[in-house]
Amino acid sequence: MYKDSRSAKMREGCCAQHWGLGRRRWLAIAGFALFCCGILFGNCPVLQAQNTTGSFNGHVYDANGSVMVDAKVALQDIQTGLTWNTTTHSEGLYGFPLIKPGTYHTSSRSRRQGSRRRSSLT
Repeated sequence: MYKDSRSAKMREGCCAQHWGLGRRRWLAIAGFALFCCGILFGNCPVLQAQNTTGSFNGHVYDANGSVMVDAKVALQDIQTGLTWNTTTHSEGLYGFPLIKPGTYHTSSRSRRQGSRRRSSLT
């Protein structure tokens, strides 16, 4: 039968003694490596959950079908009463990014056409 002549302490710490590092230092290095992996994979957008927001965008046209530049557009959440405001650009386009699902009122106002309101958009 084979008998190991080394003591139990020597058998446990052979790698630590070989590299000149103690057990506490090895544990600290391993903990730091796990921490770094957590930071790396925790910030990865592919691994994060799906978004629960959407966007709301469109064009504003006048009665003749022409785009309305610099029209003020407001989006109001019916449930919370919060209102977001924006202005159309040179192509009459407006956008509201990162909007939570719900029911909204929109209204637009321009110097030429006055104001319009659409209700219950989901």
